Amino acid sequence: MSYLKWNNLIANYFFNEAMAGREVLLFVDESLINEIGSKIGEDLNGFISSINEGPSWVNTHRNHGICRKAFQTYEDWRFRKKLRYPPYIGYLALFILAGYVEDEHYSKIAYYPKLRTLLGENEVSGQYPYFDRMISLWKDLEKWSVEDRLEELGRFKVRIRGKWRHVGLPLSQTIISSKERKDLLLIFNRAGIISSDSPDADTINRTLLEHGQDVLTKKTVRLLNGEDKNEHLQQALLELVNEELNEWDGSLPEDFVDSDSFVKSRIRICLNLNKVTRKATFSFRINSQNEIPSELLVFQRRGDLSLFNCRRSIDNWSTELKGKDGLILDSTNFNWLNGEQIEDLENRWESSLKGTPVRVFIEGQKYGLPNLVETARIEQGSRFILLCCNSYINTIIEWGQNSCETFGEINYTGVPNGWSLFHGSNPHESCIGITELTLASEIRIRLVDGLRLGKGNTFFRAAPPKILLENNKGNEVVLLNDEPLPYNKESQHWELIGNLPLDRTLTVRVLDQGNEIRRINFKITNSKISIRNKESFIETIGLHDECREPMNIGVNVYNTDIIPPDKQYPLPTYLSNEIIFIGQHPGQIYHWQGKAVAKLEWEPIWAIWKVRRRKWKVNFASTKKLTECQINKEVGNQKDLRYWKTVMCKMKKAIEKPEFPPLYELWESYLEVAKRV
Repeated sequence: MSYLKWNNLIANYFFNEAMAGREVLLFVDESLINEIGSKIGEDLNGFISSINEGPSWVNTHRNHGICRKAFQTYEDWRFRKKLRYPPYIGYLALFILAGYVEDEHYSKIAYYPKLRTLLGENEVSGQYPYFDRMISLWKDLEKWSVEDRLEELGRFKVRIRGKWRHVGLPLSQTIISSKERKDLLLIFNRAGIISSDSPDADTINRTLLEHGQDVLTKKTVRLLNGEDKNEHLQQALLELVNEELNEWDGSLPEDFVDSDSFVKSRIRICLNLNKVTRKATFSFRINSQNEIPSELLVFQRRGDLSLFNCRRSIDNWSTELKGKDGLILDSTNFNWLNGEQIEDLENRWESSLKGTPVRVFIEGQKYGLPNLVETARIEQGSRFILLCCNSYINTIIEWGQNSCETFGEINYTGVPNGWSLFHGSNPHESCIGITELTLASEIRIRLVDGLRLGKGNTFFRAAPPKILLENNKGNEVVLLNDEPLPYNKESQHWELIGNLPLDRTLTVRVLDQGNEIRRINFKITNSKISIRNKESFIETIGLHDECREPMNIGVNVYNTDIIPPDKQYPLPTYLSNEIIFIGQHPGQIYHWQGKAVAKLEWEPIWAIWKVRRRKWKVNFASTKKLTECQINKEVGNQKDLRYWKTVMCKMKKAIEKPEFPPLYELWESYLEVAKRV
């Protein structure tokens, strides 16, 4: 197989739509190369042969070392046509492969001999020729993923770790394997943490060691324990784990099966301070990594028969918890200091109130919620309210007076006995020993509230994003293409104004005392598709004008008169790799799992597709009018009727119903028949 085919297979493995907005870690070992090569009957030997051969425009330089070839592959590659990926990724994979160790210690001394051994060369001491020039390739890969592709296929970040400037580049990609990275979700679930807990580096480190001993390699555990004495690589690993936690949607690895597992979520206290009556009232909301279901969640307190309920509200927040009487629950009746847990056994949801002597509240507007909402930690440059157990009051007052711009006690009725309220702003130092008062060390920049095209950083013109800085000090300047952006104090966002140029890379830069500390790129595209007529559309996408296939162009339908009567319409298998098709008769069911071609003898009305574990959605899949899709009570297939009833009755709580009212009513009619058939 040619070098470019290997290059594209490896690149597509790491850079794809599933990685949009996430950091790409190029973990390469021999088993991965063999797995990728097996698709076309190749293995590691074939990969090494293609590396030595190189792409067509450099393979005549056989007397040049491998790094010289890699550099020539990189030079001016953007001017070469029909290259979907940077053509040097195959060479970077080789460098990473040479740095991978199964269960040994990281070593600079072992790196260059292993690289030469892989290439079948004689061992020579010292750095490989031209290896110091490879940093240009690493930096260009970051530029391509972040600026050229706007993270649509993932975000690569150059990391030079430790004292090994050149070898540290490929080594930084081997800090955690692909399997370990996937199993991080299992560790998060075991520990019961979600991203809004904002755990600091020490907490993440302890969590991995406590809950990941059976899924992490000895090499990774050594790194976490500090045995390798490489703080830079350890910090890189913890940063990656934190990003995975922030991206986690609450689902577990597909190969993990545990019928007893619960969806983990967090109870957050909400605070309303009535400045007229000087009364404080406290309530609860559920905050989850998972999407909260639209159905009513009914929780029971552990060790208690009391029932509480809530529904989905905004993003990953619920409505305020209510009791059986329909009144908002008074959260002062719960144990704030030691924490509590509530469960919805039917929906397999578990929510915990963390026990802590100090709680931090910020304006709920940041999340689109009213009043004040509990947050896991304070941030630099923020205004906050503290709820403090009186046994910690002296520590809190001393910290607030010495480490905040403003700080003082506030008096409201409704605060439980043994607790006190304080207000503060602009904290600049952490309070040692109290997690909630620990400041994060780095600023994060996020694009929020816009309507994205896919999962990258391209947004529709009709709904551009807002700029959010997390853990900022308050004196930063935010620029868009070197022009300052206005700050909205109420929403705590920097807002884009004016007519932004379309389909051009826009750069947001964050400056602190004139020095750039963060940047992010995005693009605005038109919300409308301009199609003048059928002919221009056919010319644009490369079809022939005499094409007589049925087609939709905008709202217009063409060539419907030539549809053969026995034509089988393509099934919507693009929705997921696991879909259950439901027909118009009870018993008409087909479970498609992505491997075989989906062929049915009847036309499906519904496609129930798997979103993630215990999460399904139902789509209307028929070509008929809705009035022609009413369920026919005559059993279509007696053999499959039991399975059909299982899906329609026992899985219905896991299936998200259609939002469009006519489809919702039609789906409900199918469920009603399933109860009686």
